This record gives sequence, C-alpha cells and structure tokens, in this order.
Amino acid sequence: MKKSIIIVIVALGINSLNAQVDPTTGLPPAPGSMGSTGITGTTGFTGTIGSTGYTGSTGSNGSMGITGNTGGTTPMGVPTPSPTGTQGVSGPTGTSLNNRQNKQAATSAGGVKNYLPVLKILAGNAISDRDREFINDAAEGNLMEVKLGQLAQTNGASDAVKQFGLQMVNDHTASGLELKALADKKGITLPAVISAKQQKMVDDLSKLTGKEFDEAYLKCMVKDHKEDVSEFKQEAKKGDDTDVKSWATTTVSTLEHHKQMAEDACKAVKGSK
Repeated sequence: MKKSIIIVIVALGINSLNAQVDPTTGLPPAPGSMGSTGITGTTGFTGTIGSTGYTGSTGSNGSMGITGNTGGTTPMGVPTPSPTGTQGVSGPTGTSLNNRQNKQAATSAGGVKNYLPVLKILAGNAISDRDREFINDAAEGNLMEVKLGQLAQTNGASDAVKQFGLQMVNDHTASGLELKALADKKGITLPAVISAKQQKMVDDLSKLTGKEFDEAYLKCMVKDHKEDVSEFKQEAKKGDDTDVKSWATTTVSTLEHHKQMAEDACKAVKGSK
C-alpha cells in the first residue's frame, strides 16, 4: 500500500516536471512577462472658485443748487444781485446814457463803486440822441450835395454853375469820408440814401435844363448852405460829444465858403441876363 502511494506521488511529480518543460527545447518554459501597469485613475476636477461679487457703483455728486435770479435793475439799467435770489423787476430805462440826469443817478443812487460799468460806458463811445441826429442829417446832406453837383455838370448852362457843382462834389465827398470815420468810431451806421424830401428836390431839378436849371439850383444851394451853417454852429456850441463838436467846428468854415460861392454864382447868372 505504501509503495503504491509512493509510486503515485513520484508519477505525479514526474508529470509535474514534464509539464514545466518546453517539449521543443526540453527546457523549462521562460518566465511570463510582467503585466503592464494599470492606468492611474485621473484626478478629479477641482471645483471652480466662486466669482467675485460686483463692486457697488460710486454715488453721484449732488446737483448744484440753482443760482438765484438777478434782482431788480437800478434807474440806470445796471443789475444788482438780489439777496433772496428772486426775480427782480426791471427799472425804467434812462433816455440817454450820456445825459446829465443819468450821470447824477450813477453817482448819487449808490456811490461810484456800484456804477463803474455805467461810468465806463459814459466815458466811451456812447453818444446822445442829439449828436446822433446831427450826424445822420449831415450824412444825408453830403449825399444830396454830391447828387446835385453831378446834375449841374449835365443840366447846367453856365461855367460858374458847373464849376460850383464840381466843387460841391469834391468837397462833400471828402466831408462824407471824414464823417464816415467819425460815425464808425461812435458805432453809428450812416444812411446810404437821401431823405424823401431831398430826393424830391433832386427829381424836380433834374427836369430843368439850361439857365432855368442854373437859377433854381443856385437858389437851392444858397438856402441849403445857410441852414447848414446854422446847424453846424449849433452843434459846435451845444453838442454833447467832444469829437462830434470838433468836426462840426472845423466844417463850418467850409460850409460858409460854399454859401459865399453859391451867392456869387447866383449874382453872376442873374447878371448874364
């Protein structure tokens, strides 16, 4: 019995050895290759960081308070600040910035300090209604004298009339340029045309010719220059603006000379009958 068991064990051992021998080479089989390393599991996703909350916007500045309205104006038309900011009532406008009443108001109503803007205007180019009217009338007179002097060259008969007419054109054109410079300085726009009354005079004389024209034209010139001399002397004496008075004074002598020329020409025309 023991022998049988031993024989079986030996047989099993030989079979086992035979099983481990490569039948082709008679050698034990080569050891098997190592299995590949298993894939490492991927790291799990890291959770995202929460976004930062929005910063609150800066509060806007408060709006500027409304400035109070200017208070009532003085009799000179100069605004003064109102303590309460309520709308003031406009005061009456002075008749002229250059008249004596407004000058007195500027210095007595609140002291010179409060009326410096007005005083500056008074010292500048401001001009009275009287001076303004004189300048406009003189400008229209220059235009008319030039027109009639030109008409004398075509409608006149005597040399005396034609020479006088030419003198009027030259002198009153020069006077007009002087007056234009003065008006520009004072901020006055001169009239570009003569008045309706003066235009009628030009139209009436334009219908006459020869000696008839000579007599009517010279009669008109004598009368017109007498009036001009009187008006210019009045302005030179009673005008408000120094520059205007000065121009009137220097022009009077020319007008007086024109009046004398017209009277002499008128005598010459009458004596030629």
